[in-house]
Amino acid sequence: MSAWRVGTVHRSGDRPRWLVLAAGTAALVLILAGAAMAYWSSSGAGSGQAVAGTAAAVILAPGTVTASLYPGGTADVATKVTNPNPYAVVLSGLSAGAITSGATGNSCDTNGNGVTFNAPSSYPSSIYRVPAKAGETGGPAAFAIDIASGASMAITSDTTCQGKTFTIPLTGTATATS
Repeated sequence: MSAWRVGTVHRSGDRPRWLVLAAGTAALVLILAGAAMAYWSSSGAGSGQAVAGTAAAVILAPGTVTASLYPGGTADVATKVTNPNPYAVVLSGLSAGAITSGATGNSCDTNGNGVTFNAPSSYPSSIYRVPAKAGETGGPAAFAIDIASGASMAITSDTTCQGKTFTIPLTGTATATS
């Protein structure tokens, strides 16, 4: 066998072993890399499914005036909120139903108690954010909200309204928040 030299013409079957071994190794590496790529790469298609829960109604306990209310004056209104949902909510759009001062038919209400609810002009989450499960078993206590100057009394309110406690039924919108 003659020595392998540059510039010398050799027959096609007359190649040095190291060249054959190197070419074979390179081919094997390429084949294994392709197999590994095929093994680790994949594609697919399909679909998943999720079911959305149903929101539970937030409960606002009737608000009560927290200070003495007098003709021509205002006072804060306190309410407690129960949120049975597993997420926090922010209250907004508060409004009041019929404001009463106690037993049905008392003259304060029939003669016109003159008490009105003053809805907040804004609803900052620092005040109106109700935690998840507030007021529920295992959750935090019902969430107390104090609505500043939430009630006012007309100067013409009936004199029989003196000393009465006014109940203000509240409704509003509860929007999920983080």
